[in-house]
Amino acid sequence: MDESDDAVGKKDLFDAPWLLGDDLIEADESTWYVPTRWLAGTPWDTGVELGLNGSAGNNESLSIRTGGYMKRKSRFSKLDYSIYYNRTTTDVETTQNNATSDIRNDWLLDDSSPWSLFAKANLFYDEFQAFDLQTNGNSGVGFQMFKDPAVDLTVRAGGGASRELGGPDNEWTPEALFGFEYEQKVHDTQKFFANFEYYPQFSDFGKYRLVVDGGWEIELVQPANMSLKISANDRFDSTSFDADPHLVNYSVLLLLKL
Repeated sequence: MDESDDAVGKKDLFDAPWLLGDDLIEADESTWYVPTRWLAGTPWDTGVELGLNGSAGNNESLSIRTGGYMKRKSRFSKLDYSIYYNRTTTDVETTQNNATSDIRNDWLLDDSSPWSLFAKANLFYDEFQAFDLQTNGNSGVGFQMFKDPAVDLTVRAGGGASRELGGPDNEWTPEALFGFEYEQKVHDTQKFFANFEYYPQFSDFGKYRLVVDGGWEIELVQPANMSLKISANDRFDSTSFDADPHLVNYSVLLLLKL
């Protein structure tokens, strides 16, 4: 190859469609190794929430609840992340101060199969609990029992471990996981959702944690990217020592979808 051929080759290389960003899809839909392809048309669903909520447990009062979520769904994977913070002050006294962060990824075995594999992790902080930070990680299998435009029901089973950092029982505790995730669209602009998770200890099923969450979401006409969300959740821990085993939060939120 002479110098002129080499120059032409270099020109073709730098004019290649896979280096042009927006023209990437026209070049090759399957070029996964091109970094700009990873963000092209990525189906992210994100939102932030803000509203009033109440708590019943160690303290009873009105407070502020804020948080948000990020979801990403592709052909063989579903990522779901959320974070929420609750704080209540009465006069100059703080009566509620807790936060939780959840992340779960479901790997679909096949786009036509109801079976999936999942891994999830949770961090939970509560100023009024006996521990500084509670963390747990679990993995297992899921089965989608119903899937249509109106109803989606997935059940999950697996195992993992939890730990209460800074508490009287500061060690990893093996535990099982049984739960379900349910969503039903009752109207074009309204949907109902419910989640249930049961974490019994492998060594003693009489010691367990429950996480229950449910609510109603109503899309507003104006602005089009906002919804009204009414929800309630309860975290129950049978080994909560001197603290109330129930932490109940109920809220009316405005949800802004980004």
